[in-house]
Amino acid sequence: TSWDHEGQKLGSTLATRVCRAAAKSTHIQTIVREEGGVTQREIIDWMNDPDGVYKEYERMMLAKIVEKSFMMSMGKAIVRAGYTKNEYLSGRAFRWNLPEDIPLGFLEE
Repeated sequence: TSWDHEGQKLGSTLATRVCRAAAKSTHIQTIVREEGGVTQREIIDWMNDPDGVYKEYERMMLAKIVEKSFMMSMGKAIVRAGYTKNEYLSGRAFRWNLPEDIPLGFLEE
């Protein structure tokens, strides 16, 4: 079963919240500091941490939408969360700077 419009809005909001929370984590900030930015995959890997708050999100979303749509919604959520694409690449993946209102060192865990 696919989601109606309200479900899609909820999924979109949750994805943005995941990206905002990731920016405030020690793990993601360490990657940004060491690698010059973070990739979408690294944010998703952080989200799927078995001890994390958001560990069920991807499974829940993939029960409703196909993986390609999930990856596209996460890409849009990164932008909505305030990340900016930078000049660094990791293979074919873009690296992203943290949102301006969440500087390095602003941790919330």
